[in-house]
Amino acid sequence: MTDFYVESKNCKVRTCRVIEGELEDIRFSGELWIDSANFWEQFKRKVEYIENERLAFIIVSDDEVFDVDPDICIADDFATGKSELNRLLAQIDAISSFIKLYPNLSEILTVALSDKPEALYVMEDDSTSEAKSNAIEGCSNGLQAHYLKKTNELKKEG
Repeated sequence: MTDFYVESKNCKVRTCRVIEGELEDIRFSGELWIDSANFWEQFKRKVEYIENERLAFIIVSDDEVFDVDPDICIADDFATGKSELNRLLAQIDAISSFIKLYPNLSEILTVALSDKPEALYVMEDDSTSEAKSNAIEGCSNGLQAHYLKKTNELKKEG
């Protein structure tokens, strides 16, 4: 069982192994950030994923629909200890991002992220579009948040 950290921003994805509570970058053809198109297929080849192998993920994304490939089996628990996960999650700079844990350990997210600004939104399995709008409203102090709001308003008008 292995733990992975996957960060998706602006249609680019960065992947790390979580080893003893630290992030170890995984490079794809020498690149740290790769295009999100066909990411999961590239990921499975890179880590030599075997069918029914159980993996755990920390997903940080600016796109709430970015999710783990349904063909990947999710572990029952993280290999990384809960205290190390808490420390790692507290270090994640995830302003205007959605964080998902697979397996879902919402109590760890709640504790680790309790001191984060309200711009951070923790996604659970039953996410809705209302949750997304709440996350956008919560990050009203920032240039990115401003443009995100304006973009969503224009989409509604058009």
